[in-house]
Amino acid sequence: LSRPSSSCGVDTLDERSFQELYSSSELVKLENTEVRVLGAEDHLRILCFHLLKHGAWRPLWLCDVSAALESRSPRFDWDRCLGRNQRRANWVLCAIGLAHQLLDARLGDAPVKAGASSLPRWLIPSVLAEWNAPYPPNLGAPIREYIWEPVKLFKAIRKRWPNPIQATVAADGRLNGVPRLPFQIGNCIVRAARLLPELVRSSHRNDC
Repeated sequence: LSRPSSSCGVDTLDERSFQELYSSSELVKLENTEVRVLGAEDHLRILCFHLLKHGAWRPLWLCDVSAALESRSPRFDWDRCLGRNQRRANWVLCAIGLAHQLLDARLGDAPVKAGASSLPRWLIPSVLAEWNAPYPPNLGAPIREYIWEPVKLFKAIRKRWPNPIQATVAADGRLNGVPRLPFQIGNCIVRAARLLPELVRSSHRNDC
């Protein structure tokens, strides 16, 4: 477990600071070397966040969640794993629920069993749709290249349309029964707003 840069690292997936994660980390033996790893609770939590942040499009990521879930010790601290933020706890429960319902991950007497068993109706179909093509699409050129070509622009937007999980997590929303379309539209608006200054600068350069 090494200190991340400002743009990468485990603490970019969670509101917990690097210091908080480090304080609960563990030393494990790898042959003759001791290696510091995340504590079991933080490990499972961050695996859940990573899965959802990327729209759950790789089945292997859910396998990681399942493996961490089934290998937990009897001393596993569920309060630590879920945390105090109710939205983030909702994400963890939903990711665990996906592992339980799609991969038959054993929950045993885990206190999260009830929450993980009641998933939003749209969530599993969304994951299965991603698994039909478990690799990111070939997006082609950056979308700014199509800004003056409406047909190509429309196709580029379709390729970049966020899936419901990805859009919800990006907006820090809850995974619940509310329709996902507003989250998806909002995600596109936010990304378009970030692109706008670059398009303005490009237009100025072309006018010179």
